[in-house]
Amino acid sequence: MLNTENLNTLETKEILDFYHSRCLINPAHKAVCVHEIYPRSQRPKNWMEFENRVALCSECHDTIHRNGNGKEVKSLLTRLRKEWIEKYVG
Repeated sequence: MLNTENLNTLETKEILDFYHSRCLINPAHKAVCVHEIYPRSQRPKNWMEFENRVALCSECHDTIHRNGNGKEVKSLLTRLRKEWIEKYVG
């Protein structure tokens, strides 16, 4: 169970556990890393917050970094994160 007492200090393992170690973009793949929707340069004070972090497989993570984490990607990740919460958290 996710400890929600301080969502600002969640470790990578806790983020991966929240997503059941599944990639947010491709749930058939195992998540191996945590990606920030908005990078530190865009959110210097709160880039590590729970709401800004998602679990991804290495393939999806590499694709995002290779193609750029533009507005469309941020919108996609935000939408998928919201859908994940609605489906699995309620």
